[in-house]
Amino acid sequence: MRILVAEDDPDSLDLATQVLEDGGHTVVAAKDGEDALALFSRGPFDVVVTDWNMPRKDGVELTRTIRGAGGTYAWIILLTANDFDANFEMAMEAGVDDFLQKPLNSRLLMARLGVAQRVLQLRKKVDELSSFVPICMHCKAVRDDKDQWRSIEEFLNKEQDVATSHGMCPPCYYERSLKPDVERASLNVAGRVGILALDASLRRVLRSKEPQGIATAIRELEAALILSTAA
Repeated sequence: MRILVAEDDPDSLDLATQVLEDGGHTVVAAKDGEDALALFSRGPFDVVVTDWNMPRKDGVELTRTIRGAGGTYAWIILLTANDFDANFEMAMEAGVDDFLQKPLNSRLLMARLGVAQRVLQLRKKVDELSSFVPICMHCKAVRDDKDQWRSIEEFLNKEQDVATSHGMCPPCYYERSLKPDVERASLNVAGRVGILALDASLRRVLRSKEPQGIATAIRELEAALILSTAA
């Protein structure tokens, strides 16, 4: 994992860095809370290991700022040499995930990181699953998190706060509106060759998925239909 370590004591910082690197992790060191925040903004980091008492910005303030910024979730472990029972709730409310007492116990730190890695992997899977939207392959209705099927317009409006408007894409316009006219016009012997030629040309453009070409072919086809009808 990529880990940010924030510690104002040089010896403690060196120790934590060595333990983590020996465990196979990538470590970025910060000398205080402000330095850690600047480095975190250039992330991403999987875990932040931070001392509680630091100059300029302490570990709880650092945690609160990181959580307020949003973005990819990082597991935060707070280190302290003092009894933190009195301020435990404050730290938890700020967004701390785990605590370790100083002096640092390397085996305990690695064990806690193992837990952090499992939780982060599960969180990633949940985020990936929540990014999928189940859509009916026939009517295109969308299933919401309550297992209810709704129209795509209703789903977008309620879940994504997106307003929708309705139009018709060129392929649908051709299939639903122009194609019947083409088939009727093809019965006109005088205009049959021209109409069918335009129809074949339009089909080629539709297959190529070129919107500008589709629009041009549709205009030509509409003009030919008018001429055919007049004939």
